[in-house]
Amino acid sequence: MQNQCAEIKTKEAALIDAQDVAELVLNAEAKLGEILSRIQFTKGGRGKTGSSGGTSLQDKNITKKESHYAQTIAKNPQVVEEVKKKAKVEGRIPTTQDVVKEVQRGRDKVAYRL
Repeated sequence: MQNQCAEIKTKEAALIDAQDVAELVLNAEAKLGEILSRIQFTKGGRGKTGSSGGTSLQDKNITKKESHYAQTIAKNPQVVEEVKKKAKVEGRIPTTQDVVKEVQRGRDKVAYRL
């Protein structure tokens, strides 16, 4: 019985640690999104610069999808917090995809009402 209790406590502690790390990742992605939204990127490929002398996402090893997700997270802090809270209540780990899906659901609801 003690072994089972210890195992449950270990699993609960691991889940809490994973949730904490996932929250840090979401916070870092939000910060990245803020930074990316302020940078003027060119559409050029690796190593190319545009007339403005800027760099491309590829130069920074960031995909368009990663940039989009990070900027979506940065623009929707209230959704990020809701996803974090919901994941804790449900005993899950919050993810970038959870946030992006919630943002999309919100957009779909608004579009439906129009």
